[in-house]
Amino acid sequence: LAQALPVQTGDKIEVLELFWYHCPHCFALEPVLEDWLENSIPDNAEYVRMPGIFRRSTIFDARVFFTLEALGVVDKIHVDVYQEIHVRKNPFRELADLNSLLQKYGVSESDFEA
Repeated sequence: LAQALPVQTGDKIEVLELFWYHCPHCFALEPVLEDWLENSIPDNAEYVRMPGIFRRSTIFDARVFFTLEALGVVDKIHVDVYQEIHVRKNPFRELADLNSLLQKYGVSESDFEA
């Protein structure tokens, strides 16, 4: 670009992922992204996850992500949310459906409901 666009990452290159937990392509890409983040991301780059909201059905997944972020567990649970939906076939229709998954990661029901 002739002129850089504003980013949230200061002087670092911002690598922004737009995703949807129910997207099979996002699910397939996640292991590649996780490997890149663990082994190959350049020092001058910062990775930012952002749920894509492009139709009404994607709003719920954005709420899931922002709930996990507010609870401080998104980095620990993000991959497992994909596993629940795509491998264990738990579709997560309501935020309350997350409760048992969150408890596995030490998030109490009272913290979740706060």
